Amino acid sequence: MKDETLKRQILEVMAAHSLCVIATVTDDAKPEAAIVGFSQNDDLELIIGTSRQTRKYANVQKNTQVAIVIGDTSAEIQYEGLIRELSAAELDSQLEGHFKKLPGSPKYLEDPNQRWLLVRPTWIRLTVHEEPNRVEEMSFV
Repeated sequence: MKDETLKRQILEVMAAHSLCVIATVTDDAKPEAAIVGFSQNDDLELIIGTSRQTRKYANVQKNTQVAIVIGDTSAEIQYEGLIRELSAAELDSQLEGHFKKLPGSPKYLEDPNQRWLLVRPTWIRLTVHEEPNRVEEMSFV
């Protein structure tokens, strides 16, 4: 039951935000970070759209491990996961919620360089900034 309550709280924080910071690494282990729009599904997976011409896309082709931060001064999520490109067969089911959350995103369907990525969590930490601070973690490995 604790995990279900924590999952619900994480989903609430995710739903309250439309931008996150995603960190990837280059071939020579240099970190790179970018702000991107995202949506989430009930499995705590994140959907991110990007161009195949971006540094992050090049990085995740070689290293599928990413770190993501979502939040503000009331609560934050630290998120580690594995990223992969969605297949054409998955796009309809995964992008419906994405377009609902980010209504400006459908225009990218026409861009031949656009790619849609799915991040599956391996570890999540929720920090709620109230008195006292509350920190809880979930591991998926």
